[in-house]
Amino acid sequence: MPMKMLWLASVLLCVSWSSVSGQSTTDLWTERQTSLMEHTLDTLQEINSRLLSMETRQQTIASRLEYIENRQPSIESRLESIESHVLNATTPPTDTYGNYTGNGCVAGRLLERAVMAIQKKVKESGEDEETNDDIAAQEARGQGAGHTRTSLESLLRLLSLLDKDDDEETSTHLKR
Repeated sequence: MPMKMLWLASVLLCVSWSSVSGQSTTDLWTERQTSLMEHTLDTLQEINSRLLSMETRQQTIASRLEYIENRQPSIESRLESIESHVLNATTPPTDTYGNYTGNGCVAGRLLERAVMAIQKKVKESGEDEETNDDIAAQEARGQGAGHTRTSLESLLRLLSLLDKDDDEETSTHLKR
C-alpha cells in the first residue's frame, strides 16, 4: 500500500512539474524513475555492505568464543592447581589427631621448635611462667592445620617480648 502511494505521488509530481516547466511528462517521469532507481541501488549497496560487515563481526565473535571455550578447561585446571599450591603452602596438613603429616611435618615441627625455643628464652629471662604469650604459644603448638596463623601470631608476640627484654637489658647496661 505505501509503495502504491509513493508511486502515485511520483506520477502526480511529474505531471505537475511538466505543466509548470514545459517539459514532457515522459521525460520527467524517466528522470524521476532513474533517480529513484539510483537512490534505491545506493541504499541496497549500503545495506549489503553493512550486512557483510555484521557477518564478518559475527564470525570473529564466534571464533573468539570458540577459543575461549577451548581454553576454559585449562584455565580452570590452572586455577585449581594454584589454589591447591596456596593451600598447601599456607596450612601444613595434619591427621585427625592434629599431628602434622606429609610436607607439613617439617614446617609444623620447625614452628613448634621455634615456639619452644623462644618460650625457653623468655622463661630464662625471668618472666612469669603463665603469661598470655606462653598460653597462646602452647595453644598454637597443639592446634591443627587451620591454626597456623595463630601459631605465627604467637611466635611474633614472643619475638616482640624478647625484643622488649633486649631493650631493657640494653638500657640497664647503658645506665651502668
